[in-house]
Amino acid sequence: MNGQYANSEMPKTLSGVEMKKRKIQFYDQLYVGDSIKKPEKIIKKLKKNAGQLNIYIITPAKGNDLLEIIHAGFLKQIYYKENPPYIIGIANGYDEALALVEKIVMEYYNKTGTFNFKESLNYEKFEW
Repeated sequence: MNGQYANSEMPKTLSGVEMKKRKIQFYDQLYVGDSIKKPEKIIKKLKKNAGQLNIYIITPAKGNDLLEIIHAGFLKQIYYKENPPYIIGIANGYDEALALVEKIVMEYYNKTGTFNFKESLNYEKFEW
């Protein structure tokens, strides 16, 4: 045996605390950038944590900010494996992601007159 643990004793995370298997969740009315032709293919890759060079995801931000833009490559980091995001939008390129965030926020504001977008998502049911 090479190493400190036998295979059955390996910790599930770097902290050694066993974690529940969590999966990326998607908004049921997912926003998709205009240049994305096959969103189902990108969703499948995101679920499998496959690298995607120019794909950005949009998620509710923690704290007071409304939304956050994250490069899909960051999903390979341990943090996101342990804390998978709730994805409300996907875009091809950072500029398209910015435009999509603007569209999401303005659509919601024009519909409700407020910026309480996160409250309407009902994403509290997902573990953060």
